[in-house]
Amino acid sequence: MGKKRNAAAAGGIGQAADAPSGLGQDSKRRRPSEIRVGLRALSDSELEARFRALADEVREAQLRQQQVRDNTKPGRARLDPVPRDRARTNAMNAVQKAEQAYAETQAEWERRGLKLPRDFNPARTR
Repeated sequence: MGKKRNAAAAGGIGQAADAPSGLGQDSKRRRPSEIRVGLRALSDSELEARFRALADEVREAQLRQQQVRDNTKPGRARLDPVPRDRARTNAMNAVQKAEQAYAETQAEWERRGLKLPRDFNPARTR
């Protein structure tokens, strides 16, 4: 059998658990591709806002991926330390995730028969 905790130690643990632990979660900026929404339930203006945000995210992810590629020495993948390979993989996954969400939003946009606004700068996807 294990040790029994005294009341002071149990109270300390309870007080720590009551502290707002979600503070770090709320203050962290979530990317638009991480926010799961039903696209058909969105209004046209909400869909346009998501479309613009995802286009920006795709461009940022592609830029980050290119920076990581430029900073990695080619041809020595087996001898390079793991973090560089991990950075390349993470950058590639971020681009794929953003492009997937962008494509889904674009498909819903086209399904509704909406035209692109004049000031919209679409992302370049593969």
